[in-house]
Amino acid sequence: MEALFYIAIFLLSADIMLTATNATFINKLNVKILAKLLFLPISIMGFIGLGLLIGKAILPQSEHVSYWYASTALFILSVKLTYSAFRLQQHKLSVNINDYRALLLIIFTLAVNSTLCGTAFGLLNIGYKLLIPTFIIALLVMIIGIITGLKIKNLFSVKYDLMSAIGFLCLAIIIIFNY
Repeated sequence: MEALFYIAIFLLSADIMLTATNATFINKLNVKILAKLLFLPISIMGFIGLGLLIGKAILPQSEHVSYWYASTALFILSVKLTYSAFRLQQHKLSVNINDYRALLLIIFTLAVNSTLCGTAFGLLNIGYKLLIPTFIIALLVMIIGIITGLKIKNLFSVKYDLMSAIGFLCLAIIIIFNY
């Protein structure tokens, strides 16, 4: 189950990678930009922790039912990310991280996604000890995004959200059929 959790963290971190790539492509990398970007992995860790807490609080008595609830939560997340891939991708590419409203919008989006994912895995009784690896994974993916933003010549639009949606749908199917 922990392996599925780590896969979910990588999928959630795709949004951080896109934000970091855009921020370093559009703006010159400085301490202020780096501090704002560093807040994103911290927020993912915090909201996944909140989701784990919610999932454990509503954990049903029957273990079999909790797998269905967790799969449903991951399915809802994949539908949300599919919508985001087709409707919001251009807006994400044009977000200026220097604008605090835009930064709050990014954090709100991450909060919804992370809390829903955390709730799904809280229902599967994943422990809080995985929060530190969550932060490390998100931080590494953010660093990859910063390096990508510094190296690329043209800003491109890859549908990270669509790839994440397919990944979360696969996780939901794996949970249903294997557990």
